Amino acid sequence: MARSSKFMKINPNILMEWVFDSEHYVTENYSVITNLNENKKRSFLSTTNLNSKNNNLFQLDPVLKKYSIVNTGKYNFLQQQNYSSSPVPYDIVRIYLPTSFNFTFLGYVGLYLKIFAYGFENKVTYELSNIFFDATIDSSSGQTQLAIPFMYDEQEWGKYYEFEIPSIDFLSNQRILSNTGNTVITNSINANLTLNEGISQTGPIFIDFSFLTTKEITLGTTYYYSSEAYRSSFAKAPEYNTLGVVVRESTQGDFFEIFGTYGQSNENLDNFVREVENKGRKIRIEYDIYLYEENIQTNKQTIAVTGGINDDFTKEILYRPILTFSNTTAAIKVEMKVIDLVDMSTISRFATIGLDGNIQKYGKTLMSLNIQNINKLKIYNAKPDEIVLGQDYYSGNVTSEIIKVPYPQLIETGNIVVNSPTNAKIGTSSYKGMGLLNLVITPFDNIIQFRLAKVNTSNQFEIYDLGNILNNADVLLVFKSDSELIEKNIYNEADNDYKNGVINFKIVENDLNVLKKIYDKGENKFYLTLTSKPFQLLDSIAPISTSISPSKTKTLLYSGTYTFYNDIKFIDNTPGVIESNTIQTPGQQNLTNTNTTAVSDWPKPGKTVVIYTKYRNSTK
Repeated sequence: MARSSKFMKINPNILMEWVFDSEHYVTENYSVITNLNENKKRSFLSTTNLNSKNNNLFQLDPVLKKYSIVNTGKYNFLQQQNYSSSPVPYDIVRIYLPTSFNFTFLGYVGLYLKIFAYGFENKVTYELSNIFFDATIDSSSGQTQLAIPFMYDEQEWGKYYEFEIPSIDFLSNQRILSNTGNTVITNSINANLTLNEGISQTGPIFIDFSFLTTKEITLGTTYYYSSEAYRSSFAKAPEYNTLGVVVRESTQGDFFEIFGTYGQSNENLDNFVREVENKGRKIRIEYDIYLYEENIQTNKQTIAVTGGINDDFTKEILYRPILTFSNTTAAIKVEMKVIDLVDMSTISRFATIGLDGNIQKYGKTLMSLNIQNINKLKIYNAKPDEIVLGQDYYSGNVTSEIIKVPYPQLIETGNIVVNSPTNAKIGTSSYKGMGLLNLVITPFDNIIQFRLAKVNTSNQFEIYDLGNILNNADVLLVFKSDSELIEKNIYNEADNDYKNGVINFKIVENDLNVLKKIYDKGENKFYLTLTSKPFQLLDSIAPISTSISPSKTKTLLYSGTYTFYNDIKFIDNTPGVIESNTIQTPGQQNLTNTNTTAVSDWPKPGKTVVIYTKYRNSTK
């Protein structure tokens, strides 16, 4: 048992959550207060959390229900003894209030909570807390607002108080069993609090809750008056330690399976229900399913199981998340609440699973792969000495060869043509083949749009549907030299139309320094690549070797050239001014220089020279 919670409604407007946490250890100095006016009643006080002397009350008048803050200097019948402890597990107590709850409106000034247990002989009580919260003093209220309120017993709870006390179950077991008897461990909290009697190992935890109705200050001393107390009790250790909940990705489809377990088995959950019913109880199980995208809760669903004829407690809940904006990380958290329908107390169990490599399967828009033109390969399993090249085991002799394929090639990337102008249309000559498109890079942010098409076997243009491949690969815009590399993902804030082959990339101004270094080395090419997404190991499967890591495969989709705007020479296409000099740019047709400017005034050699006229549409 690591961490479990028990909810208990101790008042129509008060919900208590007791968190048992066997891994939350605290080492602190603590005090024990002895009240000589109450038969030497002893109380535990912390020094590191809110359960301290300044936040604890003691009773002055049981008839008037009058209390005051613990002050050993003012009240000589209060004796304080100081101790220190070795690491001890502490439980967490939270007191929830409804979202709309207001102390002043209801005539209260705060609340008072006493937590106590019986001694080993079950005759004397020992107090672990007498904590109070004064809502009229903001600095000491200790109230926390929930970012997301939750529903319990048809009420919305949105704020709470929290403090810690030593685990009463752990303290009661600070004993030594020997042939000479059953004694308390010397100098333990169990011994110092109870004067070596020890806390009962069979008794429960008792809770007394009251509202503070009146506050008065007399001669500098603050007094409080309380309402009638509400008393509750529950087991000092978590009940049903083998009760749990599981969430896992199904092997039968793209969804998750959620179910409860008892004794690490889903089928044993019926045994748990029978145990509860044999104690005169009746339960309901609720599954609260939380969906987180990039650490932000985006959805919550509650599924109730009542155990009816068609509502078996052991049934599996099938859940499929819908991710609305995340493309990096997501997580599912499940809280299984076993609700006692007699006293409305609740036992909670938790489970969490992360989504990373499988995140694309649960997007809001589902895309399917186009596999119409994929060759259906025949695979034979034969011994090496039985392999005969040129023989088809079913259809006769064919010409065969052995080819090693390192990965499944499901994407045909040949005959790709590209254009960037926004008015490009399928079937026009505006599309450029491999290596023929030249980009102009300005000194500022650049939004570059590509329209991809494909030349089929009939020499006709077809739209290149990217929607079929983005589930298994990423399209990147790449600039590289022998030592520099820039890779840009698709710019998602632009109007991408994957189905019609339209994608956008953004080159920010900060990239230009590196891009200039690549350009100055004579590497003036850009590349559109398909990069396969690596196979992801499940979190529950440990790698065989730490040297093994998922690999990516890059495939060239298209390549062209680029030029910086500062290296472009603009010429005037004035009729009648013709020179015979021509410039031939890499991958482009010859362009006539119609300017009278001397060739020596053109951009320096080694740079790609692109010439535009003022009337670009008329240039041939």
